[in-house]
Amino acid sequence: MADRFLPIGIQDLFKGLAIEKLEKDWLEYPVIKISFGRSSYESHDSVFIFELKMDKSQPFEQVAEEALAQIDENGYSQRFAVSGKTMYKVALVFSSEGKGLFCKKANF
Repeated sequence: MADRFLPIGIQDLFKGLAIEKLEKDWLEYPVIKISFGRSSYESHDSVFIFELKMDKSQPFEQVAEEALAQIDENGYSQRFAVSGKTMYKVALVFSSEGKGLFCKKANF
C-alpha cells in the first residue's frame, strides 16, 4: 500500500493549547512520509525512486550522477512503468565528513 499525504495544521488538534492562540492562518500543508527502508515513495500521481549514497570524498555531483545511473541500470522503475504516474529519480548523497546532504532529481 502506498503512503499517503497527511495534512498538517488542523486547528482542532491544538484546541486548548497556547499555539491555538498564536497561530493565525492555520493553513494545511502536505507532508511526505518517507521510509528509508524502501527505495521508493508513491503518491497519487507521482513515483519517486531514491538511491542513497555516501560521497566517500568524491564530488557530490559525480556521486549523484552515479546514483541516478544505478537506478536505471538496476531497473528500479520497472515495477511502476504501467502505473501511468510521473516518475522521478532522486539521488541523495551524504557527506562522509558530516558537511550535509546533496540532492539531485531527474525525470525518467
